[in-house]
Amino acid sequence: MEPHNISENKTSYLNQNKKDTLNFSFTYEEIQEIYSDKTFFKILNVSNSRNYLWHIAMPKSGTTWLSSIISEIFKVRGGTTAKLVPDYAQRPQEIDPRLFITPPGRDIFFTQQHCLYSRYTELLVKITGTKMIFQYRNIPDALISLRDHIDDALFGSKIEKHAMPKATWKLERENITDYILDVELPWYCKFLDGWLSSDLFNSNYFFALRYEDLIAAPKETVMALSQYLSLNFQEKEIDEAINNAASRFTRKNKGVVGRGYSQLSEKQKQKIINVAKYFNIPDDLVV
Repeated sequence: MEPHNISENKTSYLNQNKKDTLNFSFTYEEIQEIYSDKTFFKILNVSNSRNYLWHIAMPKSGTTWLSSIISEIFKVRGGTTAKLVPDYAQRPQEIDPRLFITPPGRDIFFTQQHCLYSRYTELLVKITGTKMIFQYRNIPDALISLRDHIDDALFGSKIEKHAMPKATWKLERENITDYILDVELPWYCKFLDGWLSSDLFNSNYFFALRYEDLIAAPKETVMALSQYLSLNFQEKEIDEAINNAASRFTRKNKGVVGRGYSQLSEKQKQKIINVAKYFNIPDDLVV
């Protein structure tokens, strides 16, 4: 499957929406005022009457599974499952503030997103009163799961080859792990350092969840996050959600704790240690 042609998509979109040209009486200056932070933050303050839950997660840490479980609970309760990123694709994931406003309903669950911490993101979370589930995992285990994912995309099913950076298409199979350590590892470290060092981490609307705890005791872990964030999930709801989520497609990782470190060479292990030294990351996430 080849990647979409962006220029063709843009032309197609414009052709389909010629009739939707701007036809209202605002001046350009008034539009600028509408789009200003001052006006936008006032709108977001009004959204405090809604309940937001956002699942932010380290890639390859069982995120699709947990999002499926929580989505099931929200569906039964009549809540809305939405996304807080405009397009997953090949781009750094970042909040689109408009998406706090556009989903229908009062109770909104934003499914998993791999978003770096920023002060602006923290500001948006605080203004909207968004509760957060932060999911993470031991770095070597996550990187080996990423290796499996890339290997399948390039040499296995090739279902998601189109989502891989084009430069990776020429990788030899035996070079995938080194590519991950050179290119992806620093991002993983920056992701962890940003959130673990943030003021949000110790707040009462930020629940930090380890992948290792989730696979060891999924029901107990979901109950714990519900209690901490005052979500009031019921035991029966959680049981049914876990059963229903098990039947849905997820990118199931091999949930073997320690698998990553056992499959790396000594040189590769040392590289992870050396890179992690530049960041504020607990030792048990590195080895």
